[in-house]
Amino acid sequence: MDNDDEGYSYAGMILGRWEKIGILRESVRTKQISSQADTELLNQYIAALTSMWEELYPAVQGRTDLKDVKTDFDDFEKYYHDPQLLSPKVEADKSNAKDIYKLDMCLRRVLDKLKLTPFPANTR
Repeated sequence: MDNDDEGYSYAGMILGRWEKIGILRESVRTKQISSQADTELLNQYIAALTSMWEELYPAVQGRTDLKDVKTDFDDFEKYYHDPQLLSPKVEADKSNAKDIYKLDMCLRRVLDKLKLTPFPANTR
């Protein structure tokens, strides 16, 4: 297997994870809109986001071309080490929804910068 095959496999794996995150994102939002909070589903979404952060961490570190997103990306490290900081507090609708959204959007910007997404930048 040459390096091109390895790169394609990595990109495919990242895109597969991002697709799963998208499915979880939509499911969580649907539950929120219908006022049927689902703590387990929200926790799966948080776990997927923080796992993606971990996967992208080595690709972001030391890159000077990512400095415009690196500070935001690094700010989310605390959630990787303690994902409960994003989890629901008492009721499922009392999560840190704004920080979850910011993490999701930060990961999307990193994927765009790394050219690991089939979508053009700034489509959201």
